[in-house]
Amino acid sequence: MVENNRCVIKLFNAFPLLFSGLLVIIISCTPEEQEFIKPIPIASVAAEITTSGFKATWMPLLGARSYILEVASNETFNKESIIQELTTEIQDTFLTVENLKVAQFYYYRVQARLSTGESTDYSNIIEVSTLGMPHPIALTAKEVGASKFTACWKPVKEAKTYKVEVATDIDFSTSLSLQQLVTTDTFIIVKNGLKVDQDYFYRVVAKDEDIESEFSNVIHLTTTQLTQPAITRVSDISKSGFSLQWNTITGATNYNLDIGTDPLFVDSSAYIIQNEVVGEPAFIADGLLANTVYYCRVRANSIHSFSECSEVTIIKTLTLDGTVALPASEIQRNGFKANWQKVASADSYLLEVATDEHFTDYVDSYDPIPAEDTSSWISGLQQNTVYFYRVSIQSSGSQSSPSNIIQLTTTLLSSPKAYAAKNISNNGFTAVWSKVSEAEVYSLEIASNPDFREPTTIDGISDTTYDVQNLIGNQTYYYRVRAEESSNYSTYSNAISQQVIALGKPSNLAASNVTYTSFRASWDIVEEAKYYTVDVATNDQFTDILTNYQETAVNSTSIEVAGLEVSTTYYIRIKAWDDHSPSEYSEILTIVTASVEAPTALQPTEISAYEIRARWMQVSQASEYLLDIATDNAFTSIMPEYESVSVETAYFLAYNLQPATTYYYRVRSIVNSDTSLYSNVISVTTKNNSTIKIPGLIEAEKIAEKKGGNRISSASSSGQYYLGSIGNTDWVEYELDIYTNTTFTVELQVASVNGGGTINIIHNEIIIGSVLVTDTDGGENWATVATDVSLPSGIQNIQFEFISGAGALLNIDWIYIHD
Repeated sequence: MVENNRCVIKLFNAFPLLFSGLLVIIISCTPEEQEFIKPIPIASVAAEITTSGFKATWMPLLGARSYILEVASNETFNKESIIQELTTEIQDTFLTVENLKVAQFYYYRVQARLSTGESTDYSNIIEVSTLGMPHPIALTAKEVGASKFTACWKPVKEAKTYKVEVATDIDFSTSLSLQQLVTTDTFIIVKNGLKVDQDYFYRVVAKDEDIESEFSNVIHLTTTQLTQPAITRVSDISKSGFSLQWNTITGATNYNLDIGTDPLFVDSSAYIIQNEVVGEPAFIADGLLANTVYYCRVRANSIHSFSECSEVTIIKTLTLDGTVALPASEIQRNGFKANWQKVASADSYLLEVATDEHFTDYVDSYDPIPAEDTSSWISGLQQNTVYFYRVSIQSSGSQSSPSNIIQLTTTLLSSPKAYAAKNISNNGFTAVWSKVSEAEVYSLEIASNPDFREPTTIDGISDTTYDVQNLIGNQTYYYRVRAEESSNYSTYSNAISQQVIALGKPSNLAASNVTYTSFRASWDIVEEAKYYTVDVATNDQFTDILTNYQETAVNSTSIEVAGLEVSTTYYIRIKAWDDHSPSEYSEILTIVTASVEAPTALQPTEISAYEIRARWMQVSQASEYLLDIATDNAFTSIMPEYESVSVETAYFLAYNLQPATTYYYRVRSIVNSDTSLYSNVISVTTKNNSTIKIPGLIEAEKIAEKKGGNRISSASSSGQYYLGSIGNTDWVEYELDIYTNTTFTVELQVASVNGGGTINIIHNEIIIGSVLVTDTDGGENWATVATDVSLPSGIQNIQFEFISGAGALLNIDWIYIHD
């Protein structure tokens, strides 16, 4: 069709069902203008849809080299919704999409890559829904009993869990009887609330989170109605067995019998008989243990079901005849002989030995003793200890009750006697005691208190003496000893007290070489001392000891104490040490470090109308000085720029002062971080301001008033100084005596490293001339610039203003004004 005299080309697939791939082109245009519409692919309906995927399809596009497929969870195809984007090129017109969710909507579209290298727009969007969850197939119930059954079904591959509904009606409409159970298996035991001889129905749903299948087929079953049996008679009870009888149950084909020692039948190891199949309602149990409680129950069985278990019947076998324990004999420190009466029916005897009469703390376990023996030797015991024993007989696998209990006490090893110590020194002594004939070794205890709290113990001593070392001098110690034989110990001997000789304390403590921050301490040598420890504190109670001088060890009789505060009182004390213990502290020595000396202020050597050079005597070890300049001798009017000025030398040039004015200065010195008192006060009066006659030469630093700039000393300048560090908008002013009213030439010797600037010459706030200063490549690389100005005669104040960028612009050595 023709629109607005343009040529429109429309491409579409003609008759797609008949001619796959046929492209029909209709062209309608005018000669004036033509338009080409780019083709796009057409997405087709998905095929082969499953629970987790589908086959995406689309129509072939003429000229397409390949395709790109996008799959998303919504129609917007935004970044968050795209779940599968195939960036590799697809040659076919279909692709199978997998690993999707069950019963979910998905969307796909296609983009074609043309043989020209271009990409088309996306195709139309196709909506697809994966298939739902398949329903399971319920199977016939298993293990149907009077009050339970097992529901079963075939697995569903897509399911994660199963929901089972159980009801008493086939329509599952009775809410009171409906049960809903959830499991991950393909079976579940249903037992809560079921009745005997009752019809039940169950069906199953497969689930994956919120997705559920339809219900399975319904399974019907009926619980059994066998009557619960009851044990009616127990007879023929003996030491090793008994007989059981129970009532006959109609419909029962046989019975299951359980006999055990666990009343709850939970412990599998406690079963004597478990699920024993019995054809008749009677059973004879034998081979049991005497004097033992047994628990019995029985259950009836039919071809299809079984009854509930009977009530539990409790039976105790008869007791074996016991023996009589007799008093012990041959009692020693580590053993005794246990005795008892002989019993003819005994196969063997069981002996029990304990340290308590309730036999909760057994000494050891002993093998059965042959029937012909009526005694047994017990060894490995502790001396001076109470023991108990009793005996039981064993016969035909059974055991009698224990006999009466016999009590005895083992004997005690003799104690040694401690004697007075020998070889007493400042760090030890030799302990001495008597010999015990039965002893193998001795154990020695040493303590600093008579109660022997927290003692030091030395075991395994084979002699009757021991050298005790590493003790602290001038202290009392206590020792005692006991004998040992195998695992037997005697009581401790008497205690011996012994005082160790004291080590002498340091004396004649003295200080020398006292400075601002240090001193040297020395003392007399102490005999037998191996080293000394030093404490330095700021109080005589030594509660504030210096960190670097707290029990500081030295091997000589002197120490250099450094890093102290100026004019501060310190206290020092010394201990002497041998290898093991210290002496008492020495007497305390008090030392005061030197005070910071105040400087002596001197008369200035240079005085002008605007400057003075203050000076003073140097102070030893001073790192800096603090200078004050005031207009009164009480220093209540200190000049702000000259209050506590930090100076590292013994002089200072003060400028920007007023002519014919009296000033006062004083100075303090600083050593380390400590400041001295003020020096004496010096008064000085600046000279009267003198005018400069013109024509004539002006030294630039000799100014009447200024803003900014500093006087800088330099050998390269004409007057040994120049005016430097001049910044933007700084100015200087000179008082000139001009002899006549005429035009003068103004020459300036200047230097600049930051690009220079402009100098304005001002009289009565009017710029009367300007001169440009260029960069001279050096702060003292001087150049002369000049300009002409008209000046009136008489006394005139002429100002020079400096204008340019940031930083120090230029330096000026002199100004020469002439006609």
